[in-house]
Amino acid sequence: MIERAGAIGRIYVDTTGSEVRLMEVTILPAHRNQGIGSRLMDAMIGYADALARPITLHVEPFNPAKRMYDRLGFATTETRGLYEFMRRPAPS
Repeated sequence: MIERAGAIGRIYVDTTGSEVRLMEVTILPAHRNQGIGSRLMDAMIGYADALARPITLHVEPFNPAKRMYDRLGFATTETRGLYEFMRRPAPS
């Protein structure tokens, strides 16, 4: 759960021996476009980098968050049904 004087969203992450997978991130509409998603992703990138693991996720191509993922260095590696599978490599 993401909190700021009460619940404002949720995030689900699965860490395995080979990757950090962002399963879901949801921010309530009243709290969007305030940089919360960017701060969450910065923290997640720091976490994955500390583990030397890539981050992967699925996103719909029309989801506004896709622009943020592109900006943060994620690249689409394949299309899986309605979703794009994106990956940000581990640090070298």
